[in-house]
Amino acid sequence: MTQQSDEASRAAAPWYFVFDLDGLLLRDTFIPRLATLLGRERDLEDLRRRSLAGELPVEASFRLRFGILKALPLSVILECAAGLFLDTALETFITTNRERCALLTENPDLWVAPLTRRLNCRLFCSASAGNGTSIRTILRKDAAIRLLKQEGFRTALVSLAADDSPMFREADAVFVRSGPDAPASTQNSRSCTVFQDCPALCCSLAALPDAR
Repeated sequence: MTQQSDEASRAAAPWYFVFDLDGLLLRDTFIPRLATLLGRERDLEDLRRRSLAGELPVEASFRLRFGILKALPLSVILECAAGLFLDTALETFITTNRERCALLTENPDLWVAPLTRRLNCRLFCSASAGNGTSIRTILRKDAAIRLLKQEGFRTALVSLAADDSPMFREADAVFVRSGPDAPASTQNSRSCTVFQDCPALCCSLAALPDAR
């Protein structure tokens, strides 16, 4: 296949909508609530700051965060996950288009089970072991995007995490919520759209060429 025909094939591919679960779909942020239950808010905020500043690699930051939060019983973590409020506009969009929507989260599968059952769409996450007390594999979000593209989809990524630049580079289109966490490396990108609120985002996703 020539490069020109390959590009034409990509342009005709259906869209897959990929949502960063952490912080975007949740009105309450999951990790800070767990940290509050342990009284470790400052420690988790320090990890977040260092990760955003590039002082900690994503995987190292995740392992440190997990090492703190796994002190909570799994039942408490699941209760917290089940009680979180989802953004109404995005929840409606995902449940309406669940066959072409996926969630990304570095959180382990057991921790986010109540949320993923509710949304009932494809999930890419870290894999836990030992009833949630250890991690078997850590999700690489850019690899998840790459897999969807290999399956024949164009990918529309929605995120606000500033430490995910490999993921941004893999996606065909990027939508980032405006605010201090919007990654500077993508704010001026031709393929990056900055949105103000979730209803506006959903309109933009639905308006993508051939996004039906």
